[in-house]
Amino acid sequence: MNTLKFVLGLALSCFAINHANAQQQVQVSFENLQPSDGFYLTPVFAGFHDGSFDIFDAGSAASSSLEAIAEDGIVGGLQADFTANGVGQQSVFANAAGFAGAPVLDPSEVATQVFGLDTDSRFLNFATMLIPTNDSFFGNDNAIEILDALGNFTGNQTIELSFADIWDAGTEVNDTLGIPFSPPVGASTDEGGVVTQGQNLANLAGIATAAGTNINFAAAANSPALRLTITAVPEPSSLALFAACGLAVVARRRR
Repeated sequence: MNTLKFVLGLALSCFAINHANAQQQVQVSFENLQPSDGFYLTPVFAGFHDGSFDIFDAGSAASSSLEAIAEDGIVGGLQADFTANGVGQQSVFANAAGFAGAPVLDPSEVATQVFGLDTDSRFLNFATMLIPTNDSFFGNDNAIEILDALGNFTGNQTIELSFADIWDAGTEVNDTLGIPFSPPVGASTDEGGVVTQGQNLANLAGIATAAGTNINFAAAANSPALRLTITAVPEPSSLALFAACGLAVVARRRR
């Protein structure tokens, strides 16, 4: 009887410990699919939340935070917005080996991180500037669901974005003047528009980049540009916990 009580108590304790620490380990990768003479991507802002956070809405004016990342690749505004929202976790995906030490995602480069997600961080919104452009970016208007409302993983996801998926922040005229990450030419002009999807970047063909390359738009126009991969990661800590509980039961029986 004492042994039975011990086993039941230990099992409940193990379940409680595991439940209290319940998180889904998820690996997230952003990969620049551009050819070597294609566009670069600024460090990617990623916010994992409960559905209460948003970066932008199509058809509405861009926030100052979106403008900062779409025009200059600056993530500080979005980081502050996410912190003020108060739920979930955020990160920035960067490539430390980027050109001239800049942590951008060069063509063919990938940045990967692993997160422990729960119901407070089950949705993903992200944004990254396409460079060199005036205010073009990749991001998602509708949040990507990684866990369901009960915290269950919804399954591995691979999302490929092409040039048809580019967003225009509507904050700067797309005339290539004053664009960052490119030799300075003229001054940019405020546009005062709204966020729209789809943009003709043909006027960027041949433009020089800070990496010493030239954009070959004809080679990249219809090809995939960015791949987002979300995969589940095994949880050895949970397995080890149950194994330890099992050993404890065996040890108890042998006494």
